[in-house]
Amino acid sequence: MQIGEYKVETITTCRFGLDGGSMFGVVPKALWERRLPPDENNRIPMVTRVILLRRQNGSAVLIDTGMGAKWTQKERNMFAIEDLDLPAQLKNKGISKSDVTHVICTHLHFDHAGGLTTYKGKEHHIHGPKKTAATPKKTEEPKEPITEEVTPTFPNSVHLVSQKHWQWASAPTLKDRGSFRREDFLPIQKAGLLKTVDPGEKPMELLPNIFIEEVHGHTPGMMLIRIDDGNRGIVFGADLFPTRYHLKPNWNMAFDNEPILTLSEKTKILSQVFKNNRIIVLEHDPDIEAVRLTDESGAFREISLKS
Repeated sequence: MQIGEYKVETITTCRFGLDGGSMFGVVPKALWERRLPPDENNRIPMVTRVILLRRQNGSAVLIDTGMGAKWTQKERNMFAIEDLDLPAQLKNKGISKSDVTHVICTHLHFDHAGGLTTYKGKEHHIHGPKKTAATPKKTEEPKEPITEEVTPTFPNSVHLVSQKHWQWASAPTLKDRGSFRREDFLPIQKAGLLKTVDPGEKPMELLPNIFIEEVHGHTPGMMLIRIDDGNRGIVFGADLFPTRYHLKPNWNMAFDNEPILTLSEKTKILSQVFKNNRIIVLEHDPDIEAVRLTDESGAFREISLKS
C-alpha cells in the first residue's frame, strides 16, 4: 500500500505465546478460549508484527522491532519463541541495516523493543560459563544479559521514543518491570542514537505523513503511530489493539496499568478511525494483518496492505 512517499508493508518478526488470562484480563476464559485456543500451558498463539515504510531512495523507517534474538533457551521455551530474523527479512527485501534511518518505538516492552539491539558476537549468547571438569557446579543463568555485550541493530538510525515513556521504562513499577529489559534500550542511549519526543495532548507530525499520539492506559507514553497522506490512513494498534479480539472496547489485557483509561482511549480512537475510514494494523494477531472498521464498536472486516 502506498501512502505519501512510503510503500507500507508489515513484517512478522516472531511467533510466540503468552498466557491467555494475562492477554484478556477480566474476560472469562470460556469466552476468549473459543477464539484463541490456548496450549497445555495456557499460552495463546501470537506474533510480533512491525511496519516497514520504504522510500523511493532506498531508505526506510521501521515501527517497532519485535522480540529480537537475545533470549536464552529457557526463555525461548517459556514464551514458545520462534524468531523469524528481522534483519534477514529486510536483507531479502533489499534493505540493509544501514538503510534504516529511523526506528519509531511505540513503547519499550520486550515484545516491541527486543530487536533494537543484538549481541556483538554473531553466535554470542549469555548462558554463563560452560560446565567443565574444572567447574563441576551448575552455573545459574543471569536474569538478564549485560548491556555492554549488546549493540544497536540499526547503527545509522535515529530511535524515537516518547519522553514520558522513556522516563517510565527507566524506572518502572513492581507491577510492570518484568516487561522491560534494559539491554533492549540502554545501548541505544549509550550509542547516542536516542531521541525522545513529547507530542503533548494533540497528535504531532513526527516525520512527513507520520503522526504520533500518546495513550497511557497500557503504559505511560505509549505512542500510537498513524501514517496518513490525507487520502489513506493507517493506525498501528500497538498494545491498545494487539489482536482483532481487543477491538472490543471492554476486552483488555491484565498487563494494562490503568484499564479504565485503556477503555476510554480505545473508545475515542475507534470513533476516530471509523469516521476517517482508516485501517488498523494489528501488532500481535496471529492470523490477521489489518482491519477496517464497519462501526465504532469494533466490528471489522479483514484487509491486506498488499491491495
